[in-house]
Amino acid sequence: MPSPSALAPGTLIADRYRVLRPISRSARSALVVAEHLGLGREVALRVLAPELAGSSEAMARFAREARAIAALDSPHVARVFDVGQLPSGAPFLVLELLDGVDLAALSRETRLPVAEAVELIVQACAGLAAAHAAGIVHRDVRPSHLFLTQTREGAPSLKVLGFGVAKFLESRPDDVELTDARSRLGALGYGSPEQLRDARDVDARTDVWSLGVVLHELLMGELPFRATSLHGLAIEIASDDPRPVTRADVPREIVAAVARCLARGRDLRFASVVALASALGPFGGPRASALAARLQPIATEPTTPAPAPPARPRARLRLGVIERATTRAAELEAGLAETLGEACELVPVASYRALVELLRDREIELAWLPPLAFLRARAARAAHLLATIERGGAPSFGCAILGRAAGPTTLEGVRGLRAAWTDPWSASGYVVPRAMLRQAGIDPEAEFPVELFVGGARAVVAALREGAADVGPVHCVLAPSGTLVSGPWSEADGLRVLGLGGPVPCDALCAGPSLDAARRAEARRRLLSPAPSLLAGLEATGTRDPDARLYELFRLAFLS
Repeated sequence: MPSPSALAPGTLIADRYRVLRPISRSARSALVVAEHLGLGREVALRVLAPELAGSSEAMARFAREARAIAALDSPHVARVFDVGQLPSGAPFLVLELLDGVDLAALSRETRLPVAEAVELIVQACAGLAAAHAAGIVHRDVRPSHLFLTQTREGAPSLKVLGFGVAKFLESRPDDVELTDARSRLGALGYGSPEQLRDARDVDARTDVWSLGVVLHELLMGELPFRATSLHGLAIEIASDDPRPVTRADVPREIVAAVARCLARGRDLRFASVVALASALGPFGGPRASALAARLQPIATEPTTPAPAPPARPRARLRLGVIERATTRAAELEAGLAETLGEACELVPVASYRALVELLRDREIELAWLPPLAFLRARAARAAHLLATIERGGAPSFGCAILGRAAGPTTLEGVRGLRAAWTDPWSASGYVVPRAMLRQAGIDPEAEFPVELFVGGARAVVAALREGAADVGPVHCVLAPSGTLVSGPWSEADGLRVLGLGGPVPCDALCAGPSLDAARRAEARRRLLSPAPSLLAGLEATGTRDPDARLYELFRLAFLS
């Protein structure tokens, strides 16, 4: 464990956090309350035990949790503010400070009223839906990782914690598969049958199973399995039917929902936590019902979908956009409607993967896609190019790898620093800069002890400016000579350019399979003469007829 002196009250950490008091200690880490000196705000600071700092698995788990939480933006997931290292080398993670109790302690004290238990599970669904939409499976959902606190108005608010063994569905070469028994299985009593067989062979439905176990326990005061030994429990989960919910005041619809969550065949379960929330919402009171309804636009990671039926005409054309892609959503929506001559609606989405899935599943007609997401959508026969979005009057742009002004002056100095990326499906925010680093002799899979996915270029700039990361890539506009023209940062951000790369094809407006050829042609014609408000919403200088060769050259250069 971190020595008592290292975390004693009054200790200053990273020149900006003063330890106030301890919260808890475990074999893996210590948790303390600290004050951010610049903001005067209390935070929770968790430090990995120094004896584990030399363990690649423990370090990978700690970094994985930081990366998973940082990728999410949900009121039902504990927020991460910062990461760093003690002089001893032990990493620390700064989280929002929560006041309340986890469901493990709560369920030991009392059996919850049905509506209260259902509302808590619906809130857990909301947090996990955000994770699944970002391509993250939790794999360790259990009562001790579900924390109950309150909103400012006094309403119950549940936060999902414990992303230390999360699986990233978009596989990354730098992901380390955790292999100790506890890490593979989470808490055994809550793990799905497929997770017990192989923790890598899971999708979002393993979290659906775990939520079913938690809800059973909240309602019945016990797990749905009788075995008392680990071996016996594993056999029972793999081969026996779980005990049903038999509490007299539980509606039969909830009994059926729990049983469906606990189907051994994952194809028989709810396809997503959103579907589970929809089934439970009416039984959890007005707040749960409203939250379940709001979750419906969130894309999740179910099985490979069945062939889609012919799309029914919609009253509005729907454009899918990444939530952080624009600060001018109202202008974008109005400008699109003015340009296309019909009512339009923006559909904000948390990740590029989710955006492509909405196109593929015919849930949206149009999408604003970066080049890598377009190529993957095209491979799935889910996207047609309509118009390229120009910035700086060029059909392509570049990538700038930024560092803090007080940090290294060249790419060679980034080894051992904390990196912030936008999204694994981002060209300028992930694929191209990692290729640049490799060309400079730097292995991005090995050189960064902490990596965060923050969702967008502005978020990367903010992470660097606020000290949450030391290096990160963003898109930029390059002159034909390769020199920098502009980018999404300013002199006041205190950043320097460490390297420039490209070219990267510009983002594009694309149509999905729900628009037939005639409507695509008309949309393309109109988008090539955009209304000024559309350009303002896109933060673009113009649109042009897309050149498919640019995307193919990019694919050959960076993806083949």
